[in-house]
Amino acid sequence: MDLGKGIKKGLRFCINPKRWFPFFIMDLLGLSLILSIFNNANLFNSSNILSGIYGFSVMFLEIIIVWILLFIISLILKGAVIHQSYKEKEYKKSFLKSYRKTPSLIMVSVIIFAINIFAVSIPYFGLLFMFASILAFYFVYQNIIIKDVGFGNSLEYSVDLLKKRCWSLIIIYFALGVLSFILSLMFSLPLIYMIFTILISGGELALNPITAISLNLHWLFICLLISMIGKSISRVFYLKAQTEIYLQLIKKI
Repeated sequence: MDLGKGIKKGLRFCINPKRWFPFFIMDLLGLSLILSIFNNANLFNSSNILSGIYGFSVMFLEIIIVWILLFIISLILKGAVIHQSYKEKEYKKSFLKSYRKTPSLIMVSVIIFAINIFAVSIPYFGLLFMFASILAFYFVYQNIIIKDVGFGNSLEYSVDLLKKRCWSLIIIYFALGVLSFILSLMFSLPLIYMIFTILISGGELALNPITAISLNLHWLFICLLISMIGKSISRVFYLKAQTEIYLQLIKKI
């Protein structure tokens, strides 16, 4: 396994705007919809408790609908990037391929989520079992897109890969996780610095934080956009590097 080769390919791949821009647009759309829902909720203008509960219930339902929509879009984009990582020239075809595999992508995500919830609920060893579950299903999406199998076979193949390359998967998981976090953090530094300088001036906490933030809202928004771009680039890097290493591992088995 050549981890360095996978990381280098991931870094070259992720800087291409056409790879990360769809994720950025998705995040921007999600943020806009959530802010719009909160803005139209009028929770604090309710005349009585019942109308307040009704308003909160409607807002909660709208947020759930938006989350499900974004979740499905995220899976399609994820599948498309995995396909592009395998065949970089098939950009348009990758989205069609991922769209066709959406039911399998959704099913495998729901199954993994349910297993992780069950695992983490186990007393004392919950986190350990959840970590084992993450490793066991680490390459399920690659199996669905690249091997073109259903969610059942995808789970089975991923578990088999863990049995044969357990220590390799542990190294991959932590190495790519740390690098992806650092890459995302680099783009988030302007936002962190901006918030810090706005809230703390002259070594003291701002007397009115809301006013201080509102006066610098345009700069905060620009820094937030930069942070969101970094998050999108980090996602693409992770998927590309993960897929490159996956291709290396299945060749050796």
